Amino acid sequence: MRISIDQTVFKRAAFWSLIFFAAAHAFCFFNLTYASGSVLIDVSRNAAAQIERGVYLQPFYWSFRGSLSSPMIVGILCCVYLTTACCLMLSLLRLNTCVSAFALCGLMTLNVTITLRFSGSLTTADASMLALLLGIFAAALTLRMKWGFLPGAVLAAGAMALDTNGFSLFLAPLLLVLIADALNDTAPIRPAAAKAAASCGLGVVLYAAGGLILWRILDLEPTLPARGFFAAESFLLMPSPLLFYHPVPGFVLYGVLLFLAFFSLLHLLRRLPHVRAVFVFSCSILFPFVLSLLLDQEHIADSPVFAFFPVLLLLLLHNGLSGLSKEHLLRTCAAGVLSVFFLSSVVLSNQLYLKKNIEFQSTLSLMTRVIDRMERTTHYMPGQTPVVFAGTLENNILSAKHNGFAALSRFDPTVTLCSSSEETLWYLWEILGYPVNLLSLYEQEQWAKRPDVAAMPVFPAAGSCQMIDDTLVIKLSDR
Repeated sequence: MRISIDQTVFKRAAFWSLIFFAAAHAFCFFNLTYASGSVLIDVSRNAAAQIERGVYLQPFYWSFRGSLSSPMIVGILCCVYLTTACCLMLSLLRLNTCVSAFALCGLMTLNVTITLRFSGSLTTADASMLALLLGIFAAALTLRMKWGFLPGAVLAAGAMALDTNGFSLFLAPLLLVLIADALNDTAPIRPAAAKAAASCGLGVVLYAAGGLILWRILDLEPTLPARGFFAAESFLLMPSPLLFYHPVPGFVLYGVLLFLAFFSLLHLLRRLPHVRAVFVFSCSILFPFVLSLLLDQEHIADSPVFAFFPVLLLLLLHNGLSGLSKEHLLRTCAAGVLSVFFLSSVVLSNQLYLKKNIEFQSTLSLMTRVIDRMERTTHYMPGQTPVVFAGTLENNILSAKHNGFAALSRFDPTVTLCSSSEETLWYLWEILGYPVNLLSLYEQEQWAKRPDVAAMPVFPAAGSCQMIDDTLVIKLSDR
């Protein structure tokens, strides 16, 4: 078997991907949208930690892309990776109609989890999009070549070494292609399933071997992210691009889409042979549960793997509605729901990026005031005097939520770029370039517990910045 796609559909898929990407995400990459972990602009500074967390290919990728995360370069790479991924998925799932191309590109490019990844992890977002693309390529090689599970396992291992949820980014398209083949092929299911299992197993072995070798050579201690089972009901709800108008119609429309997909699945099962029907039903129903296994608990909400679930719905709708007496009406209904979702996602993405940009400006204003207070403290020497921040700017009384963005708190509850002590450190060093001699995070925690520090008022009150035992202490908040 080989990978093939109609050139007209391919061109339209590339066109729609570019249009959707520009409409939803251009603001992010043409402005300073650094936030959370993105304040670490020079990603090479964190290379050792990346290797210890198991994403050991990221430092090698930065040497190719450049360690300084320029938003425009990151955006161009993300666009290329995501557009290629959409075109390849169309071919693998045999969605060779222009309407399907429009729908799939929108579902993957405008998914809310993609927006959350761009807004919260701008500096490393392109590595995640590359892992997504590698996972799809791995699935293509595994199921479309005679011995493809061998190179497929290599690419799968690469996806795992670029993103902490890389295994799911390979498993998701693999299951989708197996379902599509079961719906369209007369070839046996067992050989394809066996190749898929072999590729998964070999990919995990290669990934683990690469990590063990690097940890041994560099004498590093692995600190793999905590993994667990993510609730399936949350998996079903999270990828829904919640309407920016009101959450209730968003869930209602998403429920309509789920109902149409389930109705299509039942219609498909009646047309398939018994074995294939059981296989398709099992894979479709268990799809969210399987992908919920072993997800990185710190990167669940913004994992690109969630973008694959709506693609499963599209696959079922594409194949299951054909031949029905009300086919045109049902397809029109599904298209209407998707169109509303796409419009809503574009608005939601731009609002979220605007929020992050405003927070970038307000954090700069607040931190400038903090630095000014530090420098007006007697005996303080920039870059020499030890400094302690008690609390965070995020919890300071001056860090109020901006009006009009309350609906976005479900996706992004922060109000500043310094929501933790570590982010405060990187913000001062990377964004402001200010020479501050901060004590270690552990030492700052111990200082915050001292009775004399606990008794200090919170900034900007008088006495919130003072010298204690030749150390400058700034109390930003009580917690």
